[in-house]
Amino acid sequence: ASRVAYFLDFDGTLTPVVQRPEDAWLDAGARAAIENLMLTGALVAIVSGRPLADLATRARAGCLYAGNHGLEILTPRGLYVHPEAVAARGALSRVVAELVERTAALQGIRVEDKELTASVHFREAPELEPRVMILVREAVRPFEPRLEIREGKMVLEIRPAVPWNKGDAALFLLQAEA
Repeated sequence: ASRVAYFLDFDGTLTPVVQRPEDAWLDAGARAAIENLMLTGALVAIVSGRPLADLATRARAGCLYAGNHGLEILTPRGLYVHPEAVAARGALSRVVAELVERTAALQGIRVEDKELTASVHFREAPELEPRVMILVREAVRPFEPRLEIREGKMVLEIRPAVPWNKGDAALFLLQAEA
């Protein structure tokens, strides 16, 4: 191979999974390891479900970034945002507004609007998972097949139903850096 590439996830890989997503930060040791990999000439990218701006702020590693499960990608050549994700933003905003209202009284449930995707976190109230799943399904149903629900670790992700994922983002980054 002419160049080695490392594609790393943030939550649960570079940082431990924490109770509240805003408490995750890349520590100095992980940052130094990324910088050392970059010094070898390797392509290093963090590909995460977090929004791009949040990811870059929390990592501050000087590498490449892909946020929102690869729907937004930052390279030295510029920013790429998947056009179908942008087109679904209006539908996603309506779902987020409904879920914020319908979960307001549920302790330990947080709705996170990530602009191109949304997350409904129930890590602090795992017993409410069945109820949260019903609320999310009801909110998304009018916007299917434009939006879809994916399950994660103590989280439900609402995403544009586009044929794109972190692997596609990795391939995009490889081509952009070729």
